[in-house]
Amino acid sequence: MLANRCITTSLVCLLEATSLVRGQSIPIENAGFEALEFEDDEFLVGTEGGAPGWEGEVVELGTSWGTWNPPAIAHPQEAPRGDNMGWIYADPGFVSGPIGMRQTLQATVRTGATYTLTVAIGNPMEYFSDRYQEHFFFKGFPGYRIELLAGEVVVAFDENARAPADGTFERTSICFAAQDDSPLVGEPLTIRLVNLNDGPGLEVDFDDVQLTVSPVCWADVDGNGVIDADDFFAFLDLFVLGC
Repeated sequence: MLANRCITTSLVCLLEATSLVRGQSIPIENAGFEALEFEDDEFLVGTEGGAPGWEGEVVELGTSWGTWNPPAIAHPQEAPRGDNMGWIYADPGFVSGPIGMRQTLQATVRTGATYTLTVAIGNPMEYFSDRYQEHFFFKGFPGYRIELLAGEVVVAFDENARAPADGTFERTSICFAAQDDSPLVGEPLTIRLVNLNDGPGLEVDFDDVQLTVSPVCWADVDGNGVIDADDFFAFLDLFVLGC
């Protein structure tokens, strides 16, 4: 299996950074798949507007993607963020190869900035749906991949670094640090979520997608690329809060 990879050219990034000093959130539309309200065990495919903000890459027989509010019998711990989660389904009996969905953000690569993408990866349990009167054969896990792209270039990815048990989620993180002379500066950032469709299992679930940006220079507390009085007062605010 491939573990997390940080493509930094020469910089090392810290994946466990959690304080405001170390990372600012970048807006992601429908990051928790909560844009639509669903009843328990209700889902809607993306081609019918089921996942605002996200775009499916392949639509053919045996594949599907969208938003789902899972019942406890499929995900006993429920969704990590809110009620819903995103899902990508692929039946290897009809289609081969990875199936993905993506979102291109308004944010672009900034000089000297470090980006950390965190995603909750889910593995649904096999169950019978009373709502749809159908048995969902979700036993097994087909594998996943998450990617961060700058333009069309994959700058960081994780392929199967986590292996969530049936009915559980695990979080994973990847990072990318752009050097001052990076040719990718100014390129739009894209998040890609993938069902590898490899091995037993049909579906991978995704939730709580987060992307943060950190300045390489920690004195630039507000992350705007300029060290000034605003950074000093921002540090004081954090100091008072105990961050």
